[in-house]
Amino acid sequence: MELKLLGARGLPEGSLVSIKIGTIRRQAAIGSGKPYRFGGIGEGKQQMKVDIYAPVAHARLLIEPCEAKCTVQLEGSSSAALGKGRLLGVQDMALDFSVSGSLSGADFPASDNDNCSNQASRPSSALSDRNAARRHQVALETQPYFEQHHLMEVMQVLLQSVIKDKPADPYTYMMGVLKNTRDAAAAKLEGWSPKPEQAPLQAPRQRPASAQARTGPAPNELEIPKAKASALR
Repeated sequence: MELKLLGARGLPEGSLVSIKIGTIRRQAAIGSGKPYRFGGIGEGKQQMKVDIYAPVAHARLLIEPCEAKCTVQLEGSSSAALGKGRLLGVQDMALDFSVSGSLSGADFPASDNDNCSNQASRPSSALSDRNAARRHQVALETQPYFEQHHLMEVMQVLLQSVIKDKPADPYTYMMGVLKNTRDAAAAKLEGWSPKPEQAPLQAPRQRPASAQARTGPAPNELEIPKAKASALR
């Protein structure tokens, strides 16, 4: 049996629609266009349960197969069900994982978390064509975003800097380069300019303690002695 989601109303963007019929559960994001396929369903009416999972938080990282433990810090999603991107009363959201084994699915059985049953056959040419067309459409839709933020130029310069400098810790190095790039872009948008340097203020000159203050009238107001005044007449 196959179900196709034709539309959704009143649900937060990015929500997952989970459908369970009998003991089989399938789920997909709203707008993905993926059908819900249920194999091995018996005849007659079957109980069907629908759950909606709204996005609460998200994170992205690179992971490799190894024996390790890691903590993933989560960033709150923009959703009407949340307040300022956080659950009520929660300040820090994170997940703790233990990693082991390989990324190959050969050692692990399929679970009901898979959207569709695994098939050993290769995808048909029609499916490959649809995937190629979808990737091309996504590239066209994301191009304005890349151009707006100059992402291709920034990533190219970032990789060139890593190859040239070969830092001991490339991740910290790249974070520093990206931070400097962001700060420079923010300063440009705000019209920031350095303030001109001002000459230090000079303290007023003080009279030496041994000097005596001048008293009497100013030089241009001195009176001519009477004897000299009569001689001049």
